[in-house]
Amino acid sequence: MKTRLEQQRQLTIAREQLSQNPHL
Repeated sequence: MKTRLEQQRQLTIAREQLSQNPHL
């Protein structure tokens, strides 16, 4: 069971990764 905080954190990490690799 994932908490909302963890989900938000994962979303933030994914966004940061996308910012680092826009061509991904």
